[in-house]
Amino acid sequence: MQHRLLTLTCALLTAFLLHAETANSAERPNILFILADDVGQEVLGCYGGQSYSTPHLDELARTGMKFRHGFSMPVCHPTRLTLMTGKYPFRHGQVTWGDFPEAEAPYTWANIVADSGYATHIAGKWQLCLLRDDLDHPHRLGFDHFDLFGWHEGPRFYEPMIYRDGAVREDTKGHYGPDLYVRSLIEFMKSNHN
Repeated sequence: MQHRLLTLTCALLTAFLLHAETANSAERPNILFILADDVGQEVLGCYGGQSYSTPHLDELARTGMKFRHGFSMPVCHPTRLTLMTGKYPFRHGQVTWGDFPEAEAPYTWANIVADSGYATHIAGKWQLCLLRDDLDHPHRLGFDHFDLFGWHEGPRFYEPMIYRDGAVREDTKGHYGPDLYVRSLIEFMKSNHN
């Protein structure tokens, strides 16, 4: 049951993983950033929620860092835009669904941490552009590697259409998208643990 709940929880998450390239993790901590899409804090046990059992996320919160004050938008695209740039959407002028202000690309948090020596990987839901029209977009925003669901360009959950580093993955048949994202993140963590 816990594995199924973790899989369900992962379906709701977009995970951002950053890994320090230096050996001294006390100076440069590894960072796993999880953006819960359409999940309020009232659901997670680590924030007092009792709707579901969330032991894995509770343990991540216990051994990591929790944020207790923050704002999000009522839909996913503006939330992602705000997260990437550190600016509320109105600061970008007229931005429509799926737009990303190209002038902001060099200043995303992923580019900033990459410039300071971190290796970066993102997995999950992207929706900052139509990926088939801009396969390099995540790289320009600072991610060395990515496994992403683009923008309703194909199936999302079962046998999903996932872009891996600019090409459509051919190994999703018979698989569930969130499981593939988790595996991708684990592979990245293992290959960058030092």
